[in-house]
Amino acid sequence: MLHSGARRVRRHGHVRGELPRCHADPPDRDVSGTAAGPASGHRSVARPHGGVRRRPRRAARPLGAGDDGVSATSGERRGAGDLDVHVSLRRGSFALDAAFLALAGRTLAIAGPNGAGKTTVLECIAGVTVADTVGVRVGERVLDDVGTHVPPEARRVGMVFQEYLLFPHLTVLDNVAFGPRSTGAGRLEARERAAEWLHRFGLSGLSDRRPHRLSGGQRQRVALARALVTEPDVLLLDEPLAALDVEVRDDVRLELADHLADFGGATIVVTHDAADIRTLADDLVILERGAVTHDGPVAAVFDGPTTAYARRLVGRAGA
Repeated sequence: MLHSGARRVRRHGHVRGELPRCHADPPDRDVSGTAAGPASGHRSVARPHGGVRRRPRRAARPLGAGDDGVSATSGERRGAGDLDVHVSLRRGSFALDAAFLALAGRTLAIAGPNGAGKTTVLECIAGVTVADTVGVRVGERVLDDVGTHVPPEARRVGMVFQEYLLFPHLTVLDNVAFGPRSTGAGRLEARERAAEWLHRFGLSGLSDRRPHRLSGGQRQRVALARALVTEPDVLLLDEPLAALDVEVRDDVRLELADHLADFGGATIVVTHDAADIRTLADDLVILERGAVTHDGPVAAVFDGPTTAYARRLVGRAGA
């Protein structure tokens, strides 16, 4: 199981359209928002949707930090909540070799064509998949390295899947309370924490409903609340808007950006949608055929796409 938490610094000039072995869960295979133990010293504060709040963005830093906690490219020391990832694996004819640094207080989008390895990278970060060679660190905390593999339930990683994977037999309140319960909280404490997060997400009036009685946007908020209630260090979102109707996607996207603005850990969003990248992300990694072809601030990547896929993504196919 996975989880998430911490407080987030906001943001960038290109938001809103400016370009400048996971452990098994109950039925439905829901792992979003479950994990062991809150991240010390972090807190998450989400607010009802009301527009993305602008805050000073944390400066980007070069990707790829060395084993001593110092960036291999710049010599700069990793931040306490930065997520340093290197994944290498081969499965038949497919080879994946990707390395990047996702900064705490910023959102990194991973884009790429189908089969590029995007979801595999998320699964390695979460501990669901073990690569041939994998290095995953949050600050100085090693999750994966030679001789080290922290189990998914102890990683303090929260994950929201495209389908949200809410337990159909549980109420909204109990879906969110499942995270704290799985980390050892008593029933009363877990429900109190869940109620607090439902209030933050404007869902208090829906606490007794079952998931089938919720709209797509409401289900997305419940899944996100369940991921954040455990106060994780890292938040992973696998195409979180793809399951929504086009008519509501824009509003939910802005609402999601508003909530992510208050998360202080490293956030990774996998998406195929340039609108998601513009609205949600500070930085962008593009994976093609298992390799990183672009990385850097969103505006820089959008201004200088160098592959056919990247040009299509940013709307410059004829360039």
